[in-house]
Amino acid sequence: MRQHIECYELDGTTVKGTIDLPDIFNTPIRKELIDFVFKNVRKNRRQPYAVSPLAGKKHSAESWGTGRAMARVPRIKGSGTRRSSQGACANSCRGGHMAHPTNVRRRWNRKTPLALRRHATAMGIAASGISSLVEGRGHRIEQLKRIP
Repeated sequence: MRQHIECYELDGTTVKGTIDLPDIFNTPIRKELIDFVFKNVRKNRRQPYAVSPLAGKKHSAESWGTGRAMARVPRIKGSGTRRSSQGACANSCRGGHMAHPTNVRRRWNRKTPLALRRHATAMGIAASGISSLVEGRGHRIEQLKRIP
């Protein structure tokens, strides 16, 4: 059975007539499905990011090799500065590269079935007709006679 709702004039008090509530407002709401669709569709707006492949490797450094009782990490060349002979380029060193650097060859987007997206849209429209859910989102609707 369809629900009848009243249509008001612009003044908000006079009833102009009644109409049937569309069937879309009777769609059952499944929160997990809405969350899944929202999460996947939101991922399609991401912009790929990564560090430069040369980041942390721009030092004039080379390893001292074995036999000096020091780690075989590359070390800054030169003398007369505190930075000389300090470790460089390795992920454990100051100014070195990341251990597992980010790269743009990642799966950034997600395909979401069209039927699922349409169901989620219908559930959102149906949720806009439930006053407790609308108030739960922070909207002030106490003054309204009814929604939708």
